[in-house]
Amino acid sequence: MFMLKGQQIQVINSSDLTPIESVAVFNLARDRAAITDSLGMIELSIFQAGDTLIFQHSSYLLKRFCKSDLHNHQKVLLQSRKILIDEYVISASKYRESSLIIPYMVDVLQDQVLMETTGFTAADILEETGNILVQRTQGGGGSPILRGFEANKVLLVVDGVRLNNAIYRNGHLQNSITIDYSILERTEVIFGPTSIMYGSDALGGVIHYYTKDPQLGSDSTTLFNAQAYMQYASAMNGITGHLDFSLGKKHWSSLTSITYKNLGDIRMGTWRDPTYGNWGELMHYVDQVGGQDSTLENGNPLIQLNTGYSQMDILQKIRYTPSQYVDWILN
Repeated sequence: MFMLKGQQIQVINSSDLTPIESVAVFNLARDRAAITDSLGMIELSIFQAGDTLIFQHSSYLLKRFCKSDLHNHQKVLLQSRKILIDEYVISASKYRESSLIIPYMVDVLQDQVLMETTGFTAADILEETGNILVQRTQGGGGSPILRGFEANKVLLVVDGVRLNNAIYRNGHLQNSITIDYSILERTEVIFGPTSIMYGSDALGGVIHYYTKDPQLGSDSTTLFNAQAYMQYASAMNGITGHLDFSLGKKHWSSLTSITYKNLGDIRMGTWRDPTYGNWGELMHYVDQVGGQDSTLENGNPLIQLNTGYSQMDILQKIRYTPSQYVDWILN
């Protein structure tokens, strides 16, 4: 609507009735024009009585009025315009790309998906996409395989920092479990060669983990956030505990994350096809007795002994933003 004070009119948003700044108003000949101020006010005395006025803003639908019709109005309402844009991904190729034009498939796991996962490691969340095969030698294993490539042909990256390269072993590489998925903002998996950007170690693809950044506060407000959770898995008698908290001022902020996992030996289910007999059961295991390797009887063949492990992940990020053009993050 427009508030009439002489030849002044106010332009406002039709949904929340807030004033709209920087609305361009001009006639059809485009020889007279004006722009609304911070209160949405505009002076119409520069236009002729018979002029058709066009109200235009990039975020609102265009409207036309005859100036003579505005004498009986105090406010004019503009309706917000819905702008549809292509989906973009911030990929491990280091620049923004539209998912509609890139020549290979990209899986993007957002933080909401990561928080709802039932997996215990960052390798589990990759396997749950249904597009990645994960090789496991033991409970603490997790070697991703992309398009048949693995180990030194799949590049793992955390916040732009490599975890492996082409000189690593050709066999399975379990580095993916060293990532704490509890503090990830998103995970991007690129199924395609990016060797031009990264070298031959990215022949099979790139898995890029992005951790959350500390959030800044304001002049008058100190921002504080904290979250924690516990997780239990009966199959391996495993427990996970996570705690992260952040503190933000106007120019600096801090984020601390601690996650502890204690995963026991893997236990197989009791139900099995009778035709299999005891296939798959672990009847014996190897341990040292008197300093010598010895074969011992396993008291519970359904327990895969020596497959458990524990892990602690600690992440500390400090952010310093002296101005809107400078942003430093120490990870």
